[in-house]
Amino acid sequence: MRTNSSYIFILFLFLIGCSRSPQKGVYLGQADSTNYFELKNNNSFFFSDNGNNVVGKYEEDAKTLTLVFEDGHAKRYEAKDNIFLDEQGRKWVFWSGGETGLSYEKMVRARIITQKNKNDIIDVLNLLGSNAFAYRKRPVYYAGGQNSYIGYSIPRSLAENSTAKFFCLIKSDSVQFIASSILKPENAIEVSLDKDGKLSNWVYYGEFK
Repeated sequence: MRTNSSYIFILFLFLIGCSRSPQKGVYLGQADSTNYFELKNNNSFFFSDNGNNVVGKYEEDAKTLTLVFEDGHAKRYEAKDNIFLDEQGRKWVFWSGGETGLSYEKMVRARIITQKNKNDIIDVLNLLGSNAFAYRKRPVYYAGGQNSYIGYSIPRSLAENSTAKFFCLIKSDSVQFIASSILKPENAIEVSLDKDGKLSNWVYYGEFK
């Protein structure tokens, strides 16, 4: 069960303008309609066409994207700079996390960057878990918590870097860490540290889901 602080953090993201729906894949849409499709990492897609929602598998190469629907028929899209053209000549534009104008190459690169950003943040959160637990185990006369996390704060050198900003909520027997990506603040991770120094209850937001 999530703590109240989890909901406070979600509200915080909303208030700073990061309340867009979580991005599970890469989306393409038509500028003049609500039609769109979502490309997922397992090569499946979700297609919304004038209110009719269908699914299938997609195939891709350097110049062409092909959606193969469950009934076997296919739609093909030709890559042209920052857009895709379907067989009727209509333009479909990449967007992910609210951004537009991504080329096919940039979209693939964006996936890699997002995953690296997530991995880097997880590495720092693991480091913070060890740092906080070491504080808990130290006696008071060695600037420790003496079996309590009360008084712990994230070291200034770890509170912010090129990857993310890090925050914590302290209780006697637990610490809740929250990390918000520098690249996209709506991409965030929340995790709890227990009294035995174990990180658990990992929650991922935005494109980190």
